[in-house]
Amino acid sequence: AALPAYYVAHPDTTEKIQPNAADPGPQAKTLRIAMARGEYEPVQIVVCAVRRELRGVRVTAGELRGPDGARIPGERVVVNPVGFVRCAKPGPGASLAGLIPDVLLPDRALEVPAGQRQPFFITVQTTAQDVPGEYHGHVRVTAEGEPATTLPLVVRVYPLTLPVKSHLRTAFVLWGSYRSFLEATGPNAYLDTYLRYAKVMLAHRISPITMWSPTKRPDGTWDFADTDRLLSELVPLGLTTFNIGGNGEVTGSRNTDFTRAAAAHLKARGWWDLHYVYGHDEANPNRLEELRHDYSTLTEAVPDLKIMQTGWSPHPELKGRVRIWCPLTASADMEAIRAAQREGDEVWWYVCCGPTAPYANLFVDYPGIHHRILGWQTFQHGITGFLYWGVDVWPGNTLSLKEYDAAGYANWNPNSFGAYNGDGYLLYPGRGDSPGPSVRLALLRDGFEDYDLFTEARALATRAGSAGRRLLRLLEFPDSIGSLNDFHADGQTLCARREAILKAAEALAGR
Repeated sequence: AALPAYYVAHPDTTEKIQPNAADPGPQAKTLRIAMARGEYEPVQIVVCAVRRELRGVRVTAGELRGPDGARIPGERVVVNPVGFVRCAKPGPGASLAGLIPDVLLPDRALEVPAGQRQPFFITVQTTAQDVPGEYHGHVRVTAEGEPATTLPLVVRVYPLTLPVKSHLRTAFVLWGSYRSFLEATGPNAYLDTYLRYAKVMLAHRISPITMWSPTKRPDGTWDFADTDRLLSELVPLGLTTFNIGGNGEVTGSRNTDFTRAAAAHLKARGWWDLHYVYGHDEANPNRLEELRHDYSTLTEAVPDLKIMQTGWSPHPELKGRVRIWCPLTASADMEAIRAAQREGDEVWWYVCCGPTAPYANLFVDYPGIHHRILGWQTFQHGITGFLYWGVDVWPGNTLSLKEYDAAGYANWNPNSFGAYNGDGYLLYPGRGDSPGPSVRLALLRDGFEDYDLFTEARALATRAGSAGRRLLRLLEFPDSIGSLNDFHADGQTLCARREAILKAAEALAGR
């Protein structure tokens, strides 16, 4: 009998399968997902062309049927072909080079050259109202002139439910680079598009650092109309933070009037719990006196103001002035962090152009496990916020949106800053002024959903007293998962641990 023209592989979602991958993963049989309610969870398949080019390759999925007639409708089972971007020069610590899968493309038919591999993500979304239990459906792979492949999709939905608003405070800068690709016109085009991008971010469990600031009227009062529209639309979708003053530093006496006005407005609207002020960016320690002066000026004007200091672990000389400390992951002083948390300060952390491997980061040319495990490390180390400097830093990308879309973004330049590929961007500009998420963002969302899952499970176990001990033990991760620079877990290890936690939580809740 003739060899088939293609087969379908099923690697973990954290495996980045390149076009010429020698091992695209085990052959696909049954696709299985275990998930909480109120989250997204992807599964990955790879179409592997064997003897000849495949034309018109398409992957489709439909509704899932569950217990007692319950259904997950087809619009909550989304298929994304994965586009490759070319990393011409590997960045520091990179383990991948050449064409790397990163763009979650809108559904379309693709060609797969002979001997090459084409990944697809199939993402299932559950809601808080979905009935727990096992759901069944199918994923179908077709290509012109070839027999179809049908794969069972089994989704086990557990009772544990994630909140709409994450327990993890996040702040990711949305710079507004979409303006270079804007298709809409009219007076509200910028703000409307900003909101579309922000809503995609919130669907991925990250809150935008808004670039929209109130404007001062001629009479000296402040116009908060745009701010009110932003927050009114985004808060119900789970916004966790709002930076007073947009993306800029709000420091010095010239900002005292504005800070007072912003604080009064946010308090009147019930949004004060979201606020923070971005202090001097990664300030050198020799600027300590300047920091003390500027932060004292602001906190004298608004005593309950939360000023954030990036690049610093808690420091005694700024105690009482800084209320949110945000060190780089690799340089976090855990002893100082614990002491500050005991006194009521928040501690976040961040990655940017550093740290590099063996620490986890969000570069295109790093393994996928790096992106998901950030959420696990953040939970393991008791950190309550995560900051990132950009989701749309796109220098060197000057072609038209039509050209990028037609090429599946293979002509996109992922070199965003210095020697780094993907630093400062997690979204791609898309048609209809809507962004295209990256594989990295999907995996980061998985990690941040895991953070919320673990937080909910810990609360359940704590309420259960002695009956919750087994669940609490499952939430103590070994160094292979929790160590910042010596983790060697793979995606399957994480998913197995995650489902064990879901099962234990289900058993505890059903006592």
